[in-house]
Amino acid sequence: SFPTSSTSSTLRTGSSTRYLAFGAVMLASSALNNLFVTYHLHFFLTVLRLPSAYFYAGQVLFMIWNAINDVFLGWLSDTAMWDVRRSRLWAIRLGGFLWALSFWAAWYPWGGRNASPLMIGLNYTVNLCVYDSFLTLVEVNHHALLAEISTDSRERARYNSWASGAAAVGSFTSLFGHIFWSNAHGSADMSSFRSFALAISLGAWFCFEFSARSLGQMTRSKVYDGKGPGRPPSHEGSQATRDGAPVGSGKTQKETGPSILDAVRSLRRHANFVVFSGVAALQSFDCALGKQFFCLFLELLVGDALSCGAHAWLITLAYFLPWLTAAGLSRLLVGGEGPGGIELAWSVPAVLEGLWRARLALLAALLAALFWPLSFLSSAESSTATGSSGVTTLARQLVAVAVLLNRVLSETVCRLAPLVESDLIDEHRFLAQGTLGSAPKAATLVGVANFISKPSQSLGPMLALAVLTRAAPDVKGVHATSLGGTSLEVHVGGLQSEQAATPLATKSELPGVAMVVVGMPLACVFLQLILWRNFTLRGRYLAAVKSSLQAAQESASV
Repeated sequence: SFPTSSTSSTLRTGSSTRYLAFGAVMLASSALNNLFVTYHLHFFLTVLRLPSAYFYAGQVLFMIWNAINDVFLGWLSDTAMWDVRRSRLWAIRLGGFLWALSFWAAWYPWGGRNASPLMIGLNYTVNLCVYDSFLTLVEVNHHALLAEISTDSRERARYNSWASGAAAVGSFTSLFGHIFWSNAHGSADMSSFRSFALAISLGAWFCFEFSARSLGQMTRSKVYDGKGPGRPPSHEGSQATRDGAPVGSGKTQKETGPSILDAVRSLRRHANFVVFSGVAALQSFDCALGKQFFCLFLELLVGDALSCGAHAWLITLAYFLPWLTAAGLSRLLVGGEGPGGIELAWSVPAVLEGLWRARLALLAALLAALFWPLSFLSSAESSTATGSSGVTTLARQLVAVAVLLNRVLSETVCRLAPLVESDLIDEHRFLAQGTLGSAPKAATLVGVANFISKPSQSLGPMLALAVLTRAAPDVKGVHATSLGGTSLEVHVGGLQSEQAATPLATKSELPGVAMVVVGMPLACVFLQLILWRNFTLRGRYLAAVKSSLQAAQESASV
């Protein structure tokens, strides 16, 4: 199996290759996904002229599939239909290759640019669903792997730090991709952008392959049976020797795992998982709001106080800084647990609560800056009339910084969530000791958590759009930008400026804009802090859970 507490020390004597191998998955994930979410919709709307009816139909179908595929693929990864040779590494290797392939194929439309609207709509929907399926297969198994590779919180924090740092490097593809997109956008075959996409696909495939091979080689004596990677038994001591055939003996085994409904029922009784799912749903709502409307927020509240190039760099930093911040915090979490399980300042629950409190203070300050004494927009309107900028320009630039910081803090919470999920997996196994045959495995738990939180990814932008269109009906591009209309080029492209800029919000429009920029995130953070008080998986109790599981591991290895 993957190293237990008794064997992980052997791996620690090696180099940092194991951390790099784990982080390589997130390097590839970030490189692929940042390009895809930035340009895929733009490609179908502005190059292939996707009709709006097919766009909405595709979004509805994708929303349904996006909600169910996490739990289905998570359960499938843990189900009994595959033998011991199937593993997380297999899912990362094969799923990663297919993910990279689906990313590359997305830029080659069926039937070319002159395809029928129906063909373009089908192409768009299939691209979304296939791409997201392989993304999900890789990511749920990668998150589950974090829980199975070690029960030590400090060791997990090291892995998460390397993964976050690698993802930060991968996020720069969105910036470099713009160079090739700008050059190819007007060409007939978009050859330069497609060549760049091919290079990113090959690089991502190499990262997935490197990760699977390196992690497999480092644990070959414990994971491999000479024919393929085995299922990491992690904390399932009795199952490791079922039928008198220990893992690695070469004898094929089958496990009888729970059905999807049984897994959901079991997790429903897991109090800390329920709390985390509620917090995650609010976080998903908040993050979707920031991703979809970040550029528009800058246009409405900052406008020409920043140059077009500065806007592009803010967008790039919005992708890069959360990963960098998560990497730094993960390094601090390495020393977050004291003797006897006494919780110190740098523990995961404490850090998350600190991030939410920081956001609470930041959003309150931003709300005060926007409404008291209402000089922000008054000065903006007067400066437009007189041609002077001065203090108004500086104020709007500070608002831009505040909006960026809010997004960074919000996204950082998402980047640290895998550490909480890993602890929840530990606790669920601890609570299910003696009935492990009916206990959901790691990928299933991750999938169910995603299933609960995914609907809010669509609910957030839809609710924000309703508020904005009512509050600012005359602001050009609000509806189209949010749902993928033609003015998407101004906001998503980052550097494009062919169309007229969205005007600053007026006094009458400010309450509605502030409701989306500040009010909704503020409500999410406030509710998260209330819910988090009921999360008990911390301190001495968490230490007791890990001690019990480590004792079970050592007993199983004897």
